[in-house]
Amino acid sequence: MFAKFTSRFLSLLVSDPTANLTDKKTLERIDAERRIRVRENYQFIKVAGTVSAVTVTGVGVFAASSDRIWLWALCYLLFLSAVFTERLLRHKIGRYRMNSFEGISTRGTVSLVAASIIWAAVPAIFFPIADGELLLFVCGLACGNMAFNSLFLYMAPRHAAALVLIMAAGCLIGLIGRGSMAAVGVSVMLLLYAYGIIVAIRQISNAYFEGLVKRFELERSRELFRILFRDFEDTSSDWMWSVNEHGELNHISPQFLEDSRTRGYSLEPAAVYRSLKDPAICEKERAHGRMPKALLKALKNRLPFRDIVVAVELDGAWRYWRVSGRPVLDTDHRYIGMRGSFSDITDTYLAEQHLHFLALHDPLTGLANRASFEREVEMLIETVSEANREFALLTIDIDKFKMVNDTLGHQAGDEVLKEIGRRLRTASPDDACIARFGGDEFCVLLPAPTGEGESRGIAMAEGFISSLDEPLSLGPNVLEVDCSVGLAVAPRDGVDRHTIHRNADLALYRSKTLAGSSYRIFAPEMDALAQRAQELEYELRTALKRNEFELNYQPLVDSQTRKITGYEALLRWNNLKFGPVSPGEFVPIAERSGMIAGIGEWVLHQACMDAAGWPNDIHIAVNLSPHQLNGFSLLAVLPRALGESGLLARRLELEITETALEGDPEHIIDMLHSIREMGISIALDDFGTGYSSLSHLVRFPFDKLKIDRSFVSEAMVSAEAMTIVRAIVSLAHNLKVRTTAEGVETEEQFGTLAEMGIDEIQGYLIARPLPADRLDHAQNRFDAAGFNATA
Repeated sequence: MFAKFTSRFLSLLVSDPTANLTDKKTLERIDAERRIRVRENYQFIKVAGTVSAVTVTGVGVFAASSDRIWLWALCYLLFLSAVFTERLLRHKIGRYRMNSFEGISTRGTVSLVAASIIWAAVPAIFFPIADGELLLFVCGLACGNMAFNSLFLYMAPRHAAALVLIMAAGCLIGLIGRGSMAAVGVSVMLLLYAYGIIVAIRQISNAYFEGLVKRFELERSRELFRILFRDFEDTSSDWMWSVNEHGELNHISPQFLEDSRTRGYSLEPAAVYRSLKDPAICEKERAHGRMPKALLKALKNRLPFRDIVVAVELDGAWRYWRVSGRPVLDTDHRYIGMRGSFSDITDTYLAEQHLHFLALHDPLTGLANRASFEREVEMLIETVSEANREFALLTIDIDKFKMVNDTLGHQAGDEVLKEIGRRLRTASPDDACIARFGGDEFCVLLPAPTGEGESRGIAMAEGFISSLDEPLSLGPNVLEVDCSVGLAVAPRDGVDRHTIHRNADLALYRSKTLAGSSYRIFAPEMDALAQRAQELEYELRTALKRNEFELNYQPLVDSQTRKITGYEALLRWNNLKFGPVSPGEFVPIAERSGMIAGIGEWVLHQACMDAAGWPNDIHIAVNLSPHQLNGFSLLAVLPRALGESGLLARRLELEITETALEGDPEHIIDMLHSIREMGISIALDDFGTGYSSLSHLVRFPFDKLKIDRSFVSEAMVSAEAMTIVRAIVSLAHNLKVRTTAEGVETEEQFGTLAEMGIDEIQGYLIARPLPADRLDHAQNRFDAAGFNATA
């Protein structure tokens, strides 16, 4: 343990704190710094030593009256003279300035040892003879000299250690001269005191040199940063900036001032902070807005920030900058400002915003798209579950929009959709979210306080429908547009997005069954009807395989001879689960699901097979769905049905409704001409229910008109309706087109229609539809008593 203590003590005495440094520049800077500190401290030590020497001499003369004190004073005076002479000589010969600490250290060591010996002589002289106050003075002087002089030599720890050891040796000599046990105890304490001073000076010295190294490294890093900073400013498109602790701009890249994109920008501190706006604020309100919250928080709390986008208005146009920065601290970790970079990203930002807009909006109308709308619905659902709120969801379809595309072209259809979007915006309150889901389907979302969702939805629907009273102008064309609207309210009609939208769609489908523009509000029974429709669709898919379909036939008679001229085939479905299902219920399901093509083909085949066994002067009329006229498959089905049944083409009549003509007119005309070339006749069913019925007579090749039952019943009570029927009959005869009146139920109606010149009569007065096996072709003439054999 003693050896370890000795080794440690010796290392404290001889080790150099700069021995581990290898960087030459750092060693040179440390050497220069030590020279400066030595010169500064030497002057103070010299003055303090002189004052102390005068004090010691005075105290020694008056208190001890010893000749030794005069000898000590003489030695000190000679020492000062030698030091002064040495400096004077060096100055005169031009060698006073030394170029290294070692040069100072060599002659300093000699001076230090000499001075230490002189001061060590004081306790050696006085301790043996001093007593009382003098002894106290000498102890204070010895300990003070050891601590004071060594502290001022912290940059030269070996010199400080040598001073302490020499002073301690002088004290020990004086204490030994006293020859008392107390002196022995004080000697031990003195040694510990000296050791403590040496350790403390070594620690102070190490901290001093470590501080120097860190300071030099920091200065070197700053210099490197300044070099890189200048190089970055010269080559980068980014601009550098810095502010002081008060937020005042103290640096900005010269390129910023030269850039044409920043011309006219004020660098006044207040103007800078006022000009940085949050780009998330809409442009019309942005000028009076605030800076981005993230930037405001970072500046206020002196936190680093990165890639924050700000909007700046320059020359009446908005530009966008991306800003980054971090706080700057001095060596004492005190905040002295912020530094960072910024760049103009206007083109990139606007491109990103455009892409973001396209991702959330319909490019044609500018309304929200499906994804954006569904996100809004989800957010509102969370709101209504947490607060006393609700919302209305409206689904909107434009009626007969496909006809616009087919007749006027897709460009005209796009213009219609744009105008619909504009009118929806006008009819909607500011807090509404309007979206186009695709095609002619639109949706509107209306937040409302609890209890007001339905009323707001109704007001919106009525306002939009009212806006459609004004026709749409498309160049030379003027269109009257109708729409169907469905309304559901959350959370009353559903608590999730899919349920709410589904229920609004159910109300929309119910609205579509009404004439003209209309809206319907979801009711629970609509859900039951939808469930039934879904189950019917499932059953319909296997109805043909289970032979659940059959055809009934209703006769048509000549209005003059009252003889049967043909039958109309009417489809019936008797399902095992639901029993008899009305065609008005299952045919729309078959059309929506695409099953109508297969069912229609079966009807054609079965009707032709049944009619083939009838008298040759009896024709068969078969209704076609509009879907069967799409494409050209019907042109292959008809020859096959006629060939397999052996029915003559002239005995087959196909009935189509006016809605079938609203698709692609050119395609429909080609189809009808192709069908007529086969020898098959074509009848226009339910004539008068469409808004362009008269134009259909001119454009399409028809052989017969079937006047709708609504005209027949009205003609009996309305002179205007009677006039219309007479005009239709007259027009048809002029075009060499036969006429049939549907829905005749009384003998009076029969007589009146026959008198008008209508060719055929059909209705319950004649007979109700019957299966083929119940038809009696021998009874082929109708009179007031019913059917009988031809006379």
